[in-house]
Amino acid sequence: MRLSGKLVSIVLGMFLMFGIGISAGAHYILKPAVAENKGSFVNIHTIVRNLTSDPVLAKAMNTNANYNTLIGTIKKNSSKENSSAELTVQQNPALYSVVYTPDLRDPAETIEEKNNGDKVLRFDKKKQKKEYSNSIPEMTTSGARDSNTIYPNWNGTSTQIHEVNALLHPEISIQGLFTRSIVTNKGVAEIAGRKATEYMVEPRVKKEQLDFDKIDRYEFFFDNETGILLRTVSYDGSNIKEEIYFEKIDIDREIDQNIFKF
Repeated sequence: MRLSGKLVSIVLGMFLMFGIGISAGAHYILKPAVAENKGSFVNIHTIVRNLTSDPVLAKAMNTNANYNTLIGTIKKNSSKENSSAELTVQQNPALYSVVYTPDLRDPAETIEEKNNGDKVLRFDKKKQKKEYSNSIPEMTTSGARDSNTIYPNWNGTSTQIHEVNALLHPEISIQGLFTRSIVTNKGVAEIAGRKATEYMVEPRVKKEQLDFDKIDRYEFFFDNETGILLRTVSYDGSNIKEEIYFEKIDIDREIDQNIFKF
């Protein structure tokens, strides 16, 4: 199976700092790397098994199985730009519709992305440009997993929009960032009217060693019922560097199927 170049580029940047490989079945997106200061491969899946003894993180490893439909608004606030995404998602079959404004200072720059179950349409309204690609089939893995390779749980709900994918598919962060960090369960919180569990995530690689980012800790808030990531915040010291969160979310509401058509 091959993934689109745009989708690959979204995930590559997320894992270069952690020396982790990503695999879609037998197709590597990023080859495994040697763990820092150890000279050998690290079996991240042993660490994941320990992490997912926590029932909320266990759900977060397979969010696709934990809800039927989702309607919501995702916001991103950062030092570079603020964005917004209105999304409607369905499982079985996996479909989605997203209206994305990458920079709220320019509301005319809007991207509409839809998966009708067969094809994905990406429409840049400002440029009046349409692009079509194949829907991503559900990724399954048989046999033993490579020790230092991430296996996304993507299906037709996986988009080319980072803010959406980061929250709907947190299994990538758990296999990557969480396995190279100190993870602390901070207890129950409420995000967008839903019960969540907060985790403090402190990377073992210090920010001074990184040449492309300056983040020394994160906060992750996972929905207790579905495992969906409701909010994530990255910090440089006491300053918030980036925040991605559901402003609104509605789970398992009936959806008009026409929204996925194009």
